[in-house]
Amino acid sequence: MQALRLQAAGRTDAGVHARGQVVSFHLPPGCRLGPQELRKAINANCPASLRVLEVARVPIDFSARHSSTNKFYRYDVTTTRVACPFTRATSMHVPIELDMDAIRQGVALLRGRHNFSQFSNLPPINEVRNPNKDLTRFEVIDTPTGFCFEVEGPSFLYKMIRHMVGALFFVGKGALSLDALKAARDDGTPPRHAYRGWH
Repeated sequence: MQALRLQAAGRTDAGVHARGQVVSFHLPPGCRLGPQELRKAINANCPASLRVLEVARVPIDFSARHSSTNKFYRYDVTTTRVACPFTRATSMHVPIELDMDAIRQGVALLRGRHNFSQFSNLPPINEVRNPNKDLTRFEVIDTPTGFCFEVEGPSFLYKMIRHMVGALFFVGKGALSLDALKAARDDGTPPRHAYRGWH
């Protein structure tokens, strides 16, 4: 049996769930399985927590990572007094009062094109990334049990979304001012370590 080299559209941090992840790979010569047969075969050998929804043939130069034109993140937050056991694996429970107006103002400060170096970890060795990223959409949406952050853009820095959301929680708790958030956004220098007080 020959191992396949997979390329995913993006990485997920520990504890993050990927819905709609895209993966590309080259089948070995001689494989006669069609897309639907391949989907069924993969699912038959995957754990119940992972399912392939669709398989399609693509051009030989297609790359799930480099051909991607947009990425979408959603962070679900529950603010109920007691955490729901049914959503604990897919949401963050924050049972304290947050200044949602300040959080929304913080989101507005981060929306658009900026150098997000202060909101990322140093990239893996030998990986050079352009620190200027476009957040084409960044919203705070109310939900029945709290709220969620929805973020879209062509690409993101390593752990950038996690750090932005962490900073916004500190804004909501009053531990980080909007001026300090804006200063971090405008700083543009690479971080010297992963911890910046809001992770």
